[in-house]
Amino acid sequence: MTPLQGLPIRGARRVAALVPFLLSVPLLLALGPQPQVVGVCVGLFLLSLPSPAHGPARWIQGLAAIGAAVALGFRIPFLTDPGGGVLALGGFCIPFTLLWGTAVLGVREGLRLAAPRPALQLSIDLLLAVDALLLVLAFPQARAVPVAQALPLLLLAIVLWGAVFARGRRLAIVHRSVAFGLVLFGIGGVTKGAVSLSLVAPLAMIGLPMMTASSAFLASGAVSARPLPRLLARLGISREGFVLSAVALVSAFALGGILAAYHSVIAGCSVLLVVPLLALAHWAATHLPRGWRLEPVETRFGRIRVLGVGFDRVDLAAATARVERMLAEPARPRVIVTPNSLSVLRAKRDPALFSAYTRADLVLPDGIGVVWASRWLRGPLPERVTGVDLAEAILPIAARSRIPVFLLGGRPGVAKRAGARLAERFPGLSIAGTRDGYFTDAGKIHRAIEAARPGLLFVGMGVPRQERFMMRYAEGACGPVMIGLGGALDLFAGDRRRAPRAWRRLGLEWLYRIVQEPRRIGAAWAIPQFILRAAVARLRLAVRELLALPAET
Repeated sequence: MTPLQGLPIRGARRVAALVPFLLSVPLLLALGPQPQVVGVCVGLFLLSLPSPAHGPARWIQGLAAIGAAVALGFRIPFLTDPGGGVLALGGFCIPFTLLWGTAVLGVREGLRLAAPRPALQLSIDLLLAVDALLLVLAFPQARAVPVAQALPLLLLAIVLWGAVFARGRRLAIVHRSVAFGLVLFGIGGVTKGAVSLSLVAPLAMIGLPMMTASSAFLASGAVSARPLPRLLARLGISREGFVLSAVALVSAFALGGILAAYHSVIAGCSVLLVVPLLALAHWAATHLPRGWRLEPVETRFGRIRVLGVGFDRVDLAAATARVERMLAEPARPRVIVTPNSLSVLRAKRDPALFSAYTRADLVLPDGIGVVWASRWLRGPLPERVTGVDLAEAILPIAARSRIPVFLLGGRPGVAKRAGARLAERFPGLSIAGTRDGYFTDAGKIHRAIEAARPGLLFVGMGVPRQERFMMRYAEGACGPVMIGLGGALDLFAGDRRRAPRAWRRLGLEWLYRIVQEPRRIGAAWAIPQFILRAAVARLRLAVRELLALPAET
């Protein structure tokens, strides 16, 4: 069973879907259990519940979220306009609020279905959340309402979480949560109609045409047959770029009109700066120097790249089958490496280690952080494949096939004890030789291994020493299949216990090792660094997708 197939991981996915709601909890703690604050939390919770991808159930879910917010105080009792006119809604305020809120959610859903590219949709969410923040800064009345001040920051937090971590249906929850927050922002403050107009205009002017006529308006199959797509093609503008530019322009002009009415004409005209910025973005997308373009997720060798290091997309069964084929065809030395998160970071600073990972015959993810990062970067690896698991899967094959095994590494005596215990566990296993990892003459060790003529060599000397040893030995004309095991020989010797299966399923084996060996606490500081680098890479990937930059091989 892979980590992502276990019950804890499925529970983690359910919790991940609730993140927009969980992000609203600090709002409740900061502002107190006011009815409108509770309405925000309840509505986000309802939108985070599982629902079908399409169909009436999603409309009912959105209506329920708006209804909960209305019941807790979000209502539009009147509408205003920049000229100062007021239209009282009276008894129609509740149905009008329900209708207006549901319509905005529907328009946002239509926009998502018509142009589903994740980077594009997250960019639209970001633009609208920034719109809300700018409106708070523009209206002194809005700054006097705590909920109106806090909602834009909550929406920005939801968008940031979606950009870094969310995928699939969780992205749809992000889009709906942002649209829901904008609805409440528009009706929760004292600006009412002005704020509502500035937020609804981008969705209405872009979302409705795409929802009702997307096949004729922007469908990729109609580029040669429709005037607008044909014009965009001649100008070198992608349809995603057009949609994002249109949303940005409409948002800017709606905000500019309100600034002109409530402040000054000069303030309103300041939004025209968005035009040269969009032109600059279009130029960068089409003329960016090749050296600036980001590396692809998948390398030309079919490996999945995680922060520069390529990993083979195999699970434990497939990796075992590949090693078995290598043992059956001993034409040349083979090198198998198992980098974890710390090893990936070290490879970015160590060219020799990076070269070893690039040249290795099989590269497997030993750390759960690498697997999670691959999923963030949209090149998902099937599962974590540790050196210990691979060795235990290969040893029965070696015992049946009478393939001699050589153990190299560990403190003096560790390899010898590991060999004795493995011979007991796997009847018929031949231990060709053992040697500790404390040596200075590598040539002498090479000669000892050649004299023993093993078919399988386990090297447990830690990163990067074991990789350098294996790559040097692999320069020969013939030799064994070599697997870098790190500290696995201590496990095989019984000197150290492995984390229980429950800890491994939760991806917490690193924490168990720290509990066993507190001296490793220093190395644990690399975990936040790895997470930060993966998050930055995820954002860079979103930028590349948005600008439609061609991938390099």
